[in-house]
Amino acid sequence: MTRVGLSLPQLGGNVSRDVVRGFAERAEELGFGSLFVQQHLFYPLNPASGYSARPGLAVPEAYRSILQPMELLAAVA
Repeated sequence: MTRVGLSLPQLGGNVSRDVVRGFAERAEELGFGSLFVQQHLFYPLNPASGYSARPGLAVPEAYRSILQPMELLAAVA
């Protein structure tokens, strides 16, 4: 049987310890097989070509606040 995983919420100012914990607990209750996180090595503050190479398009506000992946996984383990 194929197991499906979910990506933990980790972007934006509304993501908190309680939100992440509740998400992980609910995913386990529903039988999801794994949890994933995003890794951002670099953050473009003012990209010369615009966000996603679109002139004038700003970096989304959610990307200005991101929980660190290793700490996030440790917190829900």
